[in-house]
Order: sequence, then C-alpha cells, then structure tokens
Amino acid sequence: MPGINYNLYKPTGSSIKDVYFKNVTFDEIFENHIKHTNLKEKTTRRRQNEYNLHIKPRFGHMKVKDSNIQHAINFKTSLEKKLCFT
Repeated sequence: MPGINYNLYKPTGSSIKDVYFKNVTFDEIFENHIKHTNLKEKTTRRRQNEYNLHIKPRFGHMKVKDSNIQHAINFKTSLEKKLCFT
C-alpha cells in the first residue's frame, strides 16, 4: 500500500496519528482501510490475500503503538528470505 493516508482510520473522528495512543491493532486498521477505500474487487482481494499471507500472521494481533523499527527490520528480512530477494 503506497504512501500513508493519515485519514485512513477515522471511526471516531481521529486520525492515524492518534492510533499510536490507542489500543488499535494492525487487523483493525487494515479492515477499516479495506472497508473505506474505493477499490476494484480484484484489487481488494489481492490486498486481502497479501495481508493475510504476509502481514497478519506477524502483526495482525499487535497493537500499532507496540510496534517498533526492529519489528519492521525483522519483517523485511523474513520477506527477503521467503521471497528469495537476497
């Protein structure tokens, strides 16, 4: 998903910046994004498949405020190994 849409998570009128101060999980943000983004059906399916395969197992349950740069580095490394981009 290219770029950061700061209006992505607005169920209570808050911005994505506020997510770091709340108990919001990556799953909740992703589901909200899919629900409130006007995408073609094929694009929605592709994003859901990619999320479920790569991101959800590692981060889905995690609260965004609990994530850190080391999580991102480890994730990048595991994807590189998994997808043979070394």
